[in-house]
Amino acid sequence: MRCPYCLNDVVTFLEEKDASGRPVLVCPDATCREAGVPLLYVQEYDQYHPIPFSIVGLRGHGKSVFVSSLFHEFERLGERWPDFYSGPLDEDSMREIRKRLVDLAGGKLPEATRSVFPRAHVMRLDNIPRVGGCHLMMFDTSGEAFRDVNGIMAYGRYVRRSPAVVWLISLEDLGAPDELNDFLTVYLQALAEMNTAPGKQELIVVLTKGDLLLKSAKLAKLPESASNFLLEHDLDPRTNSWSVLEKLSEDMREYLARNGFHQFVNRAGKAFAAVRFAVVSAQGTADVGGSLDVGLMPRGVLAPLFWLWRTLAPPVWVDAPDGKQLFFSLEDALRDAPSGSAIQLNETTYHLQAPLQVRHSIRLQGRGIRKTVIVGKSEGYDIAFGSQGGRFEASDITFRHEGTKPADVFRAVRGEVVFHRCGFSGGIAVGDKNGTGDGLILAREVSAAITECEFLDNQGSGLSIRDRVRAKVEGNQMRGNQVSGIFCCSSESCTLIRNVCNGNRSHGIRVGENSSALVENNICQKNQRSGLSCADNAVPQARANDCQENGLSGIQVKNQSQPTLESNRCQDNQASGIVYSDAGAGVARKNLCTGNSHCGISLTDSTAPELVENICQENVQHGLSYVSTSGGSAKKNNCTANSGCGIQLEGQPAPTLEENICHRNKSHGLSIASTVGKLRLKNNDCRGNGGKQVRDDRDRGWFG
Repeated sequence: MRCPYCLNDVVTFLEEKDASGRPVLVCPDATCREAGVPLLYVQEYDQYHPIPFSIVGLRGHGKSVFVSSLFHEFERLGERWPDFYSGPLDEDSMREIRKRLVDLAGGKLPEATRSVFPRAHVMRLDNIPRVGGCHLMMFDTSGEAFRDVNGIMAYGRYVRRSPAVVWLISLEDLGAPDELNDFLTVYLQALAEMNTAPGKQELIVVLTKGDLLLKSAKLAKLPESASNFLLEHDLDPRTNSWSVLEKLSEDMREYLARNGFHQFVNRAGKAFAAVRFAVVSAQGTADVGGSLDVGLMPRGVLAPLFWLWRTLAPPVWVDAPDGKQLFFSLEDALRDAPSGSAIQLNETTYHLQAPLQVRHSIRLQGRGIRKTVIVGKSEGYDIAFGSQGGRFEASDITFRHEGTKPADVFRAVRGEVVFHRCGFSGGIAVGDKNGTGDGLILAREVSAAITECEFLDNQGSGLSIRDRVRAKVEGNQMRGNQVSGIFCCSSESCTLIRNVCNGNRSHGIRVGENSSALVENNICQKNQRSGLSCADNAVPQARANDCQENGLSGIQVKNQSQPTLESNRCQDNQASGIVYSDAGAGVARKNLCTGNSHCGISLTDSTAPELVENICQENVQHGLSYVSTSGGSAKKNNCTANSGCGIQLEGQPAPTLEENICHRNKSHGLSIASTVGKLRLKNNDCRGNGGKQVRDDRDRGWFG
């Protein structure tokens, strides 16, 4: 957070009590220690861009009048901008601003500011068209403070941490162009002594008393763009105001250079990161003895604020069919951009104030998964997309949920979605973690392509694919999610290819219900339960997946699932390489199950898969283990060098065992418990085992 008084970045503010026992927030910076940071500023910090309004200018150049005129303009803006409002965030600022407005209403202009280091007036502006909301920290220091270096360092030190400063200059009150150049010398020296580089600061030069410049006798005629601006243009972020300000800035730069201020113009252009120019009339007409004969008629006083938004607020550029438009509110951009627009985001964090629904085609382009971040705090979801026949595309962006409210990060329920190099993190679940807390949910009727994305630290699953979704999920990272990295239960065609699902609290990949997903070449490692789980009535095809070091099994097959498992590697898992339970079935062919803490392949309950040409070697217990009433068939499997038996049967299983190789196991090659019924055994090769090659306890008599 940024302290509104010293403008330093702090982690948090100190909580103390004032003399009356009321809570106050204090800046922890040793050079500041300012008390009275507004509580509302801190509580809703992420919803409003912090905009330091650091005003610099010489005495008599109109700073205090400009600030009062700006307050007056804020009072009127609600008539032009729907739902706009402004207001101070603490009692002291409220009283000061109200006094200024009352004085202006009576025709009285503000008195000159005293030379003391000011407390910023912290104001909230909300519902600004295409901008959203912001907090202004407005400084108004006496012009005397800027006459020399000592004054700036004593009373204007807030400029040290200002990313942009506003210079208010009255050309009518300068004796000669050299005075402005001297002013620049003093300012640059002060920055140097405060160890601040002007090359990281933008300068907004605002020529005040524009009503006098319109009829000035000692200066050339104002450019036509400046005259039109002062007489006709009301700034509005929804209109062509940005192009008007750009044109005005260029024209005023040339105007100053032609009128003898070329030294200042050229020198400032080289010293600062950028220099903008504007012209304003804070009063609209000349005063008489500090009073106005007619009401205040400010012109252009919003121009410096517009440039500050442009400089400090996160920009959102919309490339629409009818041209390029600038927003500073992502919500407004997504709502107002025509269908088919491309939205360009900057290297910054965008904070959403409410759940955001997108119902038309749009493309979001960030600057990098670590650089462009969209953050939400709402309950339920942060962003949802649904558009019949529409398309939502995003790349190089992280979507993140923060705060304590349960929510999915992103939901898509209709249309086409494409995510490339995007991140989804921070989903929060409630209760039993069902229904919320996922990074990305694809539901109902969606067609999706998800490539090279990250799904990190969600309390639900990283990615959930449901209902009738068609999805291609390729080359993504799923880590630290509390349920599964990927959960797929769509009844339509889905492919999960080359994903890395590492360190999830439940499964790396879970395929459920009637899904027939293709699961291929994924790495499912160090998940707390299984690497790949096939549940319910799923019939996936799982090929060439690497399931290692999981807390239970490499691959789990349960309920009535009937997957085809082919050429998967299940190694060093804490239970078995492949586990069949309930009524699981299907085919397992040419899988490698090695180094697991239990068995290579374990079958229990009434499972009945077909096991063909699997290699089950060097497992801590058995190569194949049949228990309960499991059955099916095992043919041409290689069960070698296990610490238990090559194949073990206990309970009442009834599989068909043919042409299996059981060599060099530390116990028996084939072990059959006395409770086992009739079996079909054919051409099984049991040699070199530590115990009996075939131990069949069914052959024992009473004293066997």
